[in-house]
Amino acid sequence: MHKNEKEAKEKGKGSFAYAWAMDESADERARGITMNVGVAYFDTKNYQVVMLDSPGHKDFVPNMISGVTQADAAVLVVDASLGSFESGMGVNGVGQTKEHSQLIRSFGVENLIVAVNKMDSVEYSAERFNYVKSQLGIFLRSCGYKESAITWVPLSAMENENLVTAASDTRLSSWFHGTCLLEAIDSSAAPHRDVSKPLRLPICDVISSHVLGQVAVCGKVVCGAIRSDSKVLVMPSGELATVKIIERDSSRLSSARAGDNIAIGLQGIDPIHVMSGGVLCHPDYPVSVASSLELKILVLDITVPILPGLQVCSSNQPLTMHCERTHRVTNAVPSPNALTCWSLPA
Repeated sequence: MHKNEKEAKEKGKGSFAYAWAMDESADERARGITMNVGVAYFDTKNYQVVMLDSPGHKDFVPNMISGVTQADAAVLVVDASLGSFESGMGVNGVGQTKEHSQLIRSFGVENLIVAVNKMDSVEYSAERFNYVKSQLGIFLRSCGYKESAITWVPLSAMENENLVTAASDTRLSSWFHGTCLLEAIDSSAAPHRDVSKPLRLPICDVISSHVLGQVAVCGKVVCGAIRSDSKVLVMPSGELATVKIIERDSSRLSSARAGDNIAIGLQGIDPIHVMSGGVLCHPDYPVSVASSLELKILVLDITVPILPGLQVCSSNQPLTMHCERTHRVTNAVPSPNALTCWSLPA
């Protein structure tokens, strides 16, 4: 941390020192924003926590989605300072706070901790906190979050108020008697882990390193278990590979099970057959592969109406989709039939 503080001050970015604990790349530090998903590990009383620090900037929403798809719960960090919260809510259009809230829920994350940060900038005002809670709470409930699944935590990260221990500043402690952020994380409900089912590990990223080898992947074990020296089937290529190394937080493991975020070194397979979005499976129980499918798509902040009969083309996959029906909603995450399309190979 002292190194980050020193380097940040030298570059005239002293206030970014703590952010640099997760933003390690030169580009992130130069631009002053999170661009990739940073990973960190820490233990609480009840859990071994994997923290996926996802980008908040609108240019890196795809990377944010990569983090959300691996999450069991989410911490939505909201800026309480005057003007910043309103900007995030999107007075003109969909702000980033709204967009991220919608995306988190649409990817199945039900438990949400709202960290109302920078409370020091508003003198730890209870009125300001209640305003943020009221305005954002209405929107979150419209997205499908249950009130009982939302935890609200006012804090100041820079002042270390209400982060890992209860607030010491009387301007906050005099009116807020809830949990600090660490306690809120430790109190989150853990999802059911099904270890008895066949292995399913969606590939989040394809990497290479001196330790893991030239062909390595990282991701979260959704169900089942995986062991070193075992065989896995890489889908959709249908190629077999051998698990050479399993790592978690740079520590070698002999096995991993449902819920573990890991990196795996593979051998006996050509890198061309391994890609982000693929799935590692038990060789006897592969995931299904289809040439066409019916899907439902959530569309945010569109300027052109999507009507039945419209052809929708994917920007990064060779697919053409024919829209069957639409369902319009306002200020809420659409119900599952928001946009139903048939997708066909190009």
